[in-house]
Amino acid sequence: MDPHSNTGSVPTGPPSPVHPEPQEDASSPGLQEDWDLKETEQLAATSSEGLRVGAQPRDRQGLPGGRDEGCEQQEEPGALGVTGGKEEALSCVLKIGEPRATLENLSTFQVGSGVRTFHQRQGEMLEGFQLAVSEARLYFGKFPKVVGGNSTCKGCSPPLLSLPLPLPAQLTQRLDLQGNMLKVIPPAAFQDLPYLTHLDLRHCQVELVAEGAFRGLGRLLLLNLASNRLSSLPQEALDGLGSLRRLELEGNMLEELRPGTFGALGALATLNLAHNALVYLPAMAFQGLTRTRRLQLSHNALSVLAPEALAGLPALRRLSLHHNELQALPGPALSQAGGLARLELGHNPFTYVGEEDGLALPGLRELMLDHGALQALDPRAFAHCPRLHTLDLRGNQLAALPPLQGPGQLRRLRLQGNPLWCGCQARPLLEWLARARVRADGTCRGPRRLGGEALDALRPADLRCPGDRAEEEEERRAAARPRAPTGAPQEADGAAQPCPRACVCAPESRHSGCESRGLRAVPRGFPNDIQLLDLRRNHFPSVPGAAFPGLGRLVSLHLQHCGITELEAGALAGLSSLIYLYLSDNQLSGLSAAALEGAPRLGYLYLERNRFLQVPGAALRALPSLFSLHLQNNAVDRLEPGDLTGLRTLRWLYLSGNRITQVSPGAIGPAPELEKLHLDRNQLQGVPTGALEGLPALLELQLSGNPLKTLPDGAFRPVGRSLQHLFLNSSGLEQVGTAA
Repeated sequence: MDPHSNTGSVPTGPPSPVHPEPQEDASSPGLQEDWDLKETEQLAATSSEGLRVGAQPRDRQGLPGGRDEGCEQQEEPGALGVTGGKEEALSCVLKIGEPRATLENLSTFQVGSGVRTFHQRQGEMLEGFQLAVSEARLYFGKFPKVVGGNSTCKGCSPPLLSLPLPLPAQLTQRLDLQGNMLKVIPPAAFQDLPYLTHLDLRHCQVELVAEGAFRGLGRLLLLNLASNRLSSLPQEALDGLGSLRRLELEGNMLEELRPGTFGALGALATLNLAHNALVYLPAMAFQGLTRTRRLQLSHNALSVLAPEALAGLPALRRLSLHHNELQALPGPALSQAGGLARLELGHNPFTYVGEEDGLALPGLRELMLDHGALQALDPRAFAHCPRLHTLDLRGNQLAALPPLQGPGQLRRLRLQGNPLWCGCQARPLLEWLARARVRADGTCRGPRRLGGEALDALRPADLRCPGDRAEEEEERRAAARPRAPTGAPQEADGAAQPCPRACVCAPESRHSGCESRGLRAVPRGFPNDIQLLDLRRNHFPSVPGAAFPGLGRLVSLHLQHCGITELEAGALAGLSSLIYLYLSDNQLSGLSAAALEGAPRLGYLYLERNRFLQVPGAALRALPSLFSLHLQNNAVDRLEPGDLTGLRTLRWLYLSGNRITQVSPGAIGPAPELEKLHLDRNQLQGVPTGALEGLPALLELQLSGNPLKTLPDGAFRPVGRSLQHLFLNSSGLEQVGTAA
């Protein structure tokens, strides 16, 4: 037996269409359109030119031929059994102006062939049904239109409020229920429609899909649940869909994915989870999707992917993760999907990509890193992507780019929208582009002589540095002004701009970079109007007082991977405009208030992967504008009373991946603005109920990966009025109180 076939019995009758396994065009250097999309169009599932599931019929009054009034004629391009062209099908539709019956306080109702009884005091047992029944507006005698095997009650008036529907089982293959008010899909809701291949439930205000809701639909190919109100999916909600090829869940409110949710979908080719509220992907989130070729996760709030989040997707070819909150390239997780050909990571706040990020995708052809915050690329960032053909870096903050090592098949490099400085430092890049036959489309921002020039129109000899004789002569002809010192770029008006010899300063973007230059001390002499300073991957154990003189306009300071053990008193003195401070991946074990004074506008403080044993609460109180505090993956073992009190502007607090066993009452609150509290992957053995007092605005609480085991009554009572997102997965829960 085919392991991907539906395990339930499949009725005999009209055969479902047979679709041969498509073949990829290996000859094309770029990724071809996904075959599953073409196949779906051939099936006329969603194609705007083909059959639109539940397309609105065209009413024609007074049809000739003696047809009864109320008959409608409907054009069904690509209807079932028609290959190409258009087929006009006629249907006589029973029109009922008013429902025959309206039942208030329904006590007995039909679900498939079984009868369930509803008692108000047993609402917990039948909660899914209660949601449908509580509206007390079930309509009888309303039949969807049936045309050539296609049934539609799209936007029924009055709207459908419950399932199942009275439909002819032998005829219905496509069912369109868009725009109704179903709210709940109960168990076995469609079991009397065994030949259904396409089911459209968009815009139906669905809040709950019960376990076994789609059992009996062994022939279903397309299920569209987009634009509903789903915040979770029960583990067996999708059981019985062994033939499903495409699942649309876009535009819901899904906050988490439980491993095993998609385990019954062995034939699924496309899964769309875009525009939801996902913040975290757990390990084996997509287990069972052995034939899935396209996965859409864009427009979520993903900030963390577990290292094995994408394991179990051997056929995956295209992954969309653009418009998320990823601050670093999740290389280990992405590398689990070893068959990827196209990876979309644009619109994420990356600032750097390096070989240490661990991206290893031997079949990758297209990589999109556009419209992020990239300021630097390591030459070997894509060394383990040997077949990479197209790299999209548009709309970042790259002033310079090194020759890339490893992707020997790279042919297209997109750099538009970056502040490229076309001085002599860019000669190696141009030489590499010519040697490797890579087509690049960036535009120079400077120096003045080359401003606006297309990068691919320049030769290495065109790129000169101040000090070259040809450059001096040209500058004399251009303007009678003194030339700048060696290594310093020119401003637009020709005035010299200071810049430390080991660094690159881009005056137009107001960025200065000294990353990976082997510096042993913080350099001085930067332009006083810079807004971003990148000092990552150097080595200075301490940051002395007044380390950044004259940089009152600096907004973002990057000091990651510098081996810093101490910030001395006054280290941030004079940084009155500083908002972002990155101190991740250092060796800090403490901070003093004196070190942080001088940065009154500091809002985002990144201290991940340091050596903190406790929260530096006293120092943090020197930051009156602190908005987001990142202390993930340190060694904090407890939160004591007063550790975080007084941070009245704090909204986001990240303490994931520490060793916290206890959060004492008063350790965090009062924090009137706190919205996010992440305590996942710690050692908490119970919900810190007392510590949740004084958090009136808390919206999101992350407790996943703690050995909680039980949830007592009232565990979340202090935040019961505000809490919207609660994460408890991988917590070993064995008991949940009835009033937890």
